Amino acid sequence: MKLHFEPNLDYQLQAVEAVCDLFRGQEICRTEFTVTMPTTKDMQFPGMESDLGIGNRLTLLDDDLLRSLHDIQLRNGLPPSGILANIYGKGANEPTGGEKPIDLVKAVRPILIIDEPQSVDGGLSGAGKTALDAMNPLCTLRYSATHVDKHQMVYRLDAVDAHDKGLVKQIEVAAATVEDAFNKPYLRLLKVENKRGRISALVELDKLTASGVRRKEAVVVDGDNLEMVTSRAIYADCSIGEIRVEKGKEFMELRFPGGEQFLKPGEAYGDVDALAVQRQMIRHTIKEHLDKELRLRPQGIKVLSLFFIQGKSIEKLIDCLRSKCIV
Repeated sequence: MKLHFEPNLDYQLQAVEAVCDLFRGQEICRTEFTVTMPTTKDMQFPGMESDLGIGNRLTLLDDDLLRSLHDIQLRNGLPPSGILANIYGKGANEPTGGEKPIDLVKAVRPILIIDEPQSVDGGLSGAGKTALDAMNPLCTLRYSATHVDKHQMVYRLDAVDAHDKGLVKQIEVAAATVEDAFNKPYLRLLKVENKRGRISALVELDKLTASGVRRKEAVVVDGDNLEMVTSRAIYADCSIGEIRVEKGKEFMELRFPGGEQFLKPGEAYGDVDALAVQRQMIRHTIKEHLDKELRLRPQGIKVLSLFFIQGKSIEKLIDCLRSKCIV
């Protein structure tokens, strides 16, 4: 197999222009990479020299950068950023303590280009981010199709754009939902409120309707019998207990045979195990990916599969995957 690279693709040139235009107005200082001792002329520019050599310097003001950033974002259909952050470092002089490789890198204030930054950021602890910041970069460019943290975006080529430009042949989106899971009592607390002295809670339950069992919202108060509220025997002996509306301490007590549970807004009782759903989604994604590879690879078509999880459940899923096989 021989790889062939196209040097002048329009979307690649647009991405390059977006970055270069960010620094429009910056004077060209030197063309060579320099780690020599500074000259008299270089000494006129404080902050760019150290005892290890001469590094990059930025002469543009923050207002100039922010103005250019806004122009680029509007040109590419991106929301303008409010302030500058993570574009370039503030410290220019770094104590070196010896000519170590990392000190030489710091001294020249490198421009970092990071491919798939979510793989090097260091997870929840952010150890990777800390290490990258320690390199004293002039500017950090982050390229990925699946950013975890989005900073000041200057160019975007999403799945729809790629399809419109003919870069991909087809897009398929699959989502997992649980239907007709009404074989056990379910209740989700949506919110609690106090209206003119009447304390109540807005909840989501599985109610019997003319068209069958449907997940519906209902307003309940202390003492309500959920079998009566839902018209379903599966909620027998389930009732509403104390409802607290104090700001920051909101909860609702749910009483059921053999115990009770205190729910905060957004929490549910009797819901489907979210990790079980996610494991099934991963299995399905892997199977679909391999099936498509077998079918499309002979045609020279590359298959890309992405899997997204919302919320903090990703932490629990990672722990689960470390201890269980999912394929």
